[in-house]
Amino acid sequence: MPPVSNETLLRYCTTLYEALDGAAEKHPIHGRVWEGKFTELFSTLRISNAHYAKVTTTLYELGCITQIRKGARGVTTMIAVHRPPSVEAMASAHGLQSRLTNPSAHDKLSQRVSVLEGRFQGIDVAKYIANTEARLKKLEAASRKDK
Repeated sequence: MPPVSNETLLRYCTTLYEALDGAAEKHPIHGRVWEGKFTELFSTLRISNAHYAKVTTTLYELGCITQIRKGARGVTTMIAVHRPPSVEAMASAHGLQSRLTNPSAHDKLSQRVSVLEGRFQGIDVAKYIANTEARLKKLEAASRKDK
């Protein structure tokens, strides 16, 4: 794969993110969700397929998108769209770390927290789990009555 600068990578990531976000729809659990054929979408964006893995991995690592369902023959891909890539996020993830040194534990933890914050976007996890448990109990009770 030809090397790509951080500026070019950010442009590619932004292009892909905007295509996903532009076609995303509101989802009751995951916020905004894009559904379709991911590789076909990528091929329409005028980005070399040689950069596919780098662009998509970068968006996942920055917490911009999360794959909900992997596509296959006859099954579309579902991707939650969280936030656009930014110069700051790219700099902290790519530009300021030397390839000869490992990021500090603090830097790794900070990046992980940022990714989690982007994925949750105001979702109350405890309330979501309690709601799911209550719905499951109702389904189990209804199932027992049917027997």
